[in-house]
Amino acid sequence: MNGNTTGLGVILRRSNGNMISSIVGSVRRLTPLGNQLWAVFCGMRRAFLGTSRHVIVETDNLEAFGAIKFPNAATSPQVSSIVQQILLLKNNASWNCSIRYVYPRRNGVATYLALLGAELFTRLFFFMEPLGRAAELMDLDIGLGPHDPDLIEAEMVEEELELLEVALAAPQGPMEVGLAADFLAGAAFQMAPNAPDHQEAEIQDFIFEDDVEVEEEGVVM
Repeated sequence: MNGNTTGLGVILRRSNGNMISSIVGSVRRLTPLGNQLWAVFCGMRRAFLGTSRHVIVETDNLEAFGAIKFPNAATSPQVSSIVQQILLLKNNASWNCSIRYVYPRRNGVATYLALLGAELFTRLFFFMEPLGRAAELMDLDIGLGPHDPDLIEAEMVEEELELLEVALAAPQGPMEVGLAADFLAGAAFQMAPNAPDHQEAEIQDFIFEDDVEVEEEGVVM
């Protein structure tokens, strides 16, 4: 959860990192601390109204975490009211809920959503799909890397496949010359020679130099 002075962002995720839903927007009538606490509360409420019965709530705001941990130190009626709602919900016997503080670098998705909320909305909205580029930040959180198209593998389209076939078949192409061909030549493979025109190629097995033990119906390396 993250709530800055004008924006609020909440992401609800399963234990495997997949998104359940998110809450994005702004509540400009609240103080900065009230906004942070409301981010915690509305995320808890959404989880409670769903099917989740074992929930960990994370906030990167140490002041909000302290206000929940030490409720008697509330500095205003607004803060006290929100904290009491948080504690009532947290202690409900029908679920297991814990609240913990995390470093801001572990809360990038919620921070991003809060900033979007401040720029786009004047109230809170509920989303079932990642908003903006939140999906990329979620993948970064669980170690799946960025969504940079230069770094993501893609399937070849028909035109690219045709160009590949031409390149591989070229007399001076990568099958005959270049680093890949040199590597293959030094890898202890015996390659069948190219067949003359209008003649089938001789069938020849690829053979490693390693010794092999022949067994019935198979070869054990």
